[in-house]
Parts: sequence; C-alpha cells; structure tokens
Amino acid sequence: ATKPTPAKILPPKKNEIEKLVIAYNNLQRQAMNTRDKFHQKLATTLMEIEEIREEIYNFECQSSIKLHGILEEIEICNNLHSDSKELANYIASLRTKATEEEEVKNETLELMQIELGLLIRKYLELEEREMRAWHKALIDIKRVQSQLARATNWALQLSKK
Repeated sequence: ATKPTPAKILPPKKNEIEKLVIAYNNLQRQAMNTRDKFHQKLATTLMEIEEIREEIYNFECQSSIKLHGILEEIEICNNLHSDSKELANYIASLRTKATEEEEVKNETLELMQIELGLLIRKYLELEEREMRAWHKALIDIKRVQSQLARATNWALQLSKK
C-alpha cells in the first residue's frame, strides 16, 4: 500500500492578504452597523413599552378616581335616609353607571395589556434576531480571521527563505 501524500498547501496569492484584511474590516463594520440598527430598534421598542405602561398606570388611576367618586355619591345618597322614589332611581342609575364604568375600565385595560404584551414580544424577538445576527457575524469574522492568519503565516515563512 502506498502512503497518501499530504495535500500541498499553496502559498497565498498576490494581494490575497490585502483582500483578506479588507474583507475582515468590512465584516467588522457590517457587524457593528447591524448591531447599531438593532440597538436603535430595541431602544425605540423599549420607549414604546414604557409609554404604554405609563398609559396603563394613568388610565387605572383616572378610572379608579372616577369610580370612587361614583361610589362616594352612592354612599352619600344612601345616608340621606329618604324613601323618595326619585332618590332610589338616582341611586339605581349611579349603580348602573358604576357597573358600566367598571366594564369599560376592564375592557380598556385588557386591550392596553394586549398591546403591551405584543410590544414585549416584539422586543424579545428583536433581541433574539440581534443575537443570531451578531453570532453569525462573529463566525464570519473568525473565518476570515483564520484565513488571514494562515495567509500571513505563509507569507512570513516565505520571507524567511
């Protein structure tokens, strides 16, 4: 049996090192630009999340104050100890108003929380895509970096001869 001959490794072609350095720099620049774009999108989404959280908080406060006012008015009317039919009808209308206000509050909060959930999901998906893009960019950079190292080593070996 004959021994297999090792594959002959060819020295780098003329200007190959220069091309690899340019490719390496371009990959790094592209990776940084991509990362910056993702960070900008992430920052914008975070601002949107904070805005909707603040809207939810403010809406809850305003709704609670409004509902509390209606309930106080019901309590005041109940303390009048009057058997007036008008007062009874007014109290009934206040109770209906309180119930409607509570329903509107719950429905609105549910919609706002859905919107918040969608924004959070968007943020997490952006973050995941950024991580994948960054990881891919690092792999590409390392690939060109190793090609550059091999070419540079060959050039050094040839210059010593």
